[in-house]
Amino acid sequence: MVRILVLFLVCFNLSSFEGEFKILGQDYAPYNWKEGAEVKGALVDLYTKACQQLKIKCTFDIMPLKRGSQLLEDGSAHMFMALQKTAEREKLFYFSEPITYADINIYTQKGKGTELVSDEQLAGYSLGVLGNSATEKIGLKIKDKIPTLLVIPENDQQTVIKKLAAGRYGDKGALLANKQIVDYYAKQFNVSKDIEVRYTKESNDFFVIFSKKSVPETMVSEFNKVIAELKNSGDMKKIYEKWGINLPR
Repeated sequence: MVRILVLFLVCFNLSSFEGEFKILGQDYAPYNWKEGAEVKGALVDLYTKACQQLKIKCTFDIMPLKRGSQLLEDGSAHMFMALQKTAEREKLFYFSEPITYADINIYTQKGKGTELVSDEQLAGYSLGVLGNSATEKIGLKIKDKIPTLLVIPENDQQTVIKKLAAGRYGDKGALLANKQIVDYYAKQFNVSKDIEVRYTKESNDFFVIFSKKSVPETMVSEFNKVIAELKNSGDMKKIYEKWGINLPR
């Protein structure tokens, strides 16, 4: 009887999304972003395949994290891609198993900041970060220890990278960001030669999050199961190698 009930709930949960399962992400290449009307990236490819295997219709859209989080909180959307885990987010959303990981690095303009080997040397620096993000929280934690550090949140990752490369944060300017994202955009903007890694602050796992209001936990489990199958089959590796991101640890 219990087994029948569990099977019924799983089937019900999947069929309840036959209309549209809304997956969101921020402009966060190479994980997910929009070019014209097309949403693309490693996680878009991965979750398109997962949705096909679950036989549900998924749609993808790109928007600022703050707006996307609000839609998940009120149940208007179902999933948001490529986020680090924070205590605040864990209270509000279900988390997937880790889907990738990346080094979070401190960067400077080429030839500048050569003394930087740890947080202590950031005194007096201006540190660009993506606003309303886990990296901003990391930057603010550094500022708690180094009060003369100025943390400057920007609306998108592209702006931070371009400003650092152009020297707009000054001689004591730096960037705190995900290596895979910096690698992608620096290549796109042809500024790879203009910025350098000074040190790795930490190495973090990334996840997708699910709405607690519109997605039952059984469906989160189904997604985790399918993603694990895609990893074991080698499909995840093929997708990730195409986009240059790391397999989960």
